[in-house]
This record gives sequence, structure tokens and C-alpha cells, in this order.
Amino acid sequence: MIKEFKQGMGETTWTEIGEHDNPIGMIPIVHIKNTEDDKLWGESDIEPVMTLVDAICKAFTDMVQTQTTRVFRGFSRPGTMKIIMTIKSKTNSKKSGQE
Repeated sequence: MIKEFKQGMGETTWTEIGEHDNPIGMIPIVHIKNTEDDKLWGESDIEPVMTLVDAICKAFTDMVQTQTTRVFRGFSRPGTMKIIMTIKSKTNSKKSGQE
């Protein structure tokens, strides 16, 4: 049995519109290409934006790497841990209402 559904423009739910017998015993798959040209399979929707996506991913990766490098560089300097612990203790005392 094959069930047929449709979804109207702007709707979020699917409505069943019919049932059909399935004489071949499997679900038929039909390729629908997304262009009206002579290309057999159509064109990728992702390919034109891949360079932009790659650039955005690289920018985010570089930002995270820079942040990580700068944070850990501070830990490796002499006396830095003492400053960080002092800042944390002052921040915790402000949260608890003590100064």
C-alpha cells in the first residue's frame, strides 16, 4: 500500500490525500531534477555557496584557535596564576555580597 500526502504553501503539516495499491512490491523512486536544462541530474544547490561556507568555518576556527592560544599563553607566564586567582576570588566575593 502506498499513501499519498501533500503539503500546501505555508502549511507545516502533511495531509493524506489517498492510498494506492503497490503491484510491484517496492517503493518507486523518481528523480526530480532542479533545473530545466539538458543536464541529466540538475545542479547542486550547495556548490555555489561552498566557498562562502568554507571561509566562514575558517574564520570561526581561527577565532577559537586565537582565543585558546591567548588564554593558555597567559597561564605559562610566571606570576600569572596568582593574578588569575586574585581576580577569581574578588569576583566570587562580589557575587556573594562581600567586598
